[in-house]
Amino acid sequence: QRWAALHFAAALSAADISGLLPDASEPDAALAWRQLGGSDGAHDGALQLALSACEAGAIRHPQDASLACMRLRLLLARCGERPTLSDLAHLRDPLHEVASALRGTPGALCVWRVWIEAAIAASDSTSQPQVVLAVWRRAEAALRAESAPLKVLLAEWLCRLNLSRARELRPALLRSPPTPLRVYEALLAHESAEGPLYGKSVLQGASADRAGESGGVSARCCVAAELVALFERAVSEHGDDSVDLWLHYARCHLRQGAFAKASAVHDRALRVLKEQLHSDFVTRYQEALRGDAE
Repeated sequence: QRWAALHFAAALSAADISGLLPDASEPDAALAWRQLGGSDGAHDGALQLALSACEAGAIRHPQDASLACMRLRLLLARCGERPTLSDLAHLRDPLHEVASALRGTPGALCVWRVWIEAAIAASDSTSQPQVVLAVWRRAEAALRAESAPLKVLLAEWLCRLNLSRARELRPALLRSPPTPLRVYEALLAHESAEGPLYGKSVLQGASADRAGESGGVSARCCVAAELVALFERAVSEHGDDSVDLWLHYARCHLRQGAFAKASAVHDRALRVLKEQLHSDFVTRYQEALRGDAE
């Protein structure tokens, strides 16, 4: 066992809080304050013992990511059960100290994850989203392409905001690829659930009236521009290997009777998808067509 791990385990044992602190490797371990609860004298003593062990270990092992993340979570636990973003401001220096020590190592991602989790979990994160995004911008600058997994956390948080606010903020999340498919899935689900699925078609006058009389959803409609823009961003990054994404895009057109646009999505998908995925896509697209006809 590492020296630091032994000392940390000893501190937890002495404090009788083993099992209460989240595992630094758990993506949703959401912060020590959620497990520790109050701040009575016993908890304060336990936290101080554990912090002392972490700090002693950090001297010997400055690039130990698990130890660094645990130290940050313990510092967060001292902020109370639901701190505000301003309550967390004094922890910036410890964060940057740890992030600097781990710069260029896989552990840097873990440190920034803890900080973003803390910002998102703050009681006023949804009322001060720009503060949370400022943390994200610093993480993105430090990690560059390695910051992509953190976008999933930010996307889930954005989807808790009202749609108009989320639309304003999501370009900051999407401006620099790579963006994981899960981010697009979350944003598309949010847009579909909260926003209009359809907008006005370019068809006008008698042509539109005749098209609308053909039955089904009126041809005066088209898939809403915001939804189309998200789909286009998503297929630009994941169109070569995501059959589900192309099918979702095509179904949005099929559901409102825009068969020509659905067919255009179908043709694009076959040009972009890897060849070994063509058969699955075509089969499922035909099933979607039959389902729409029924």
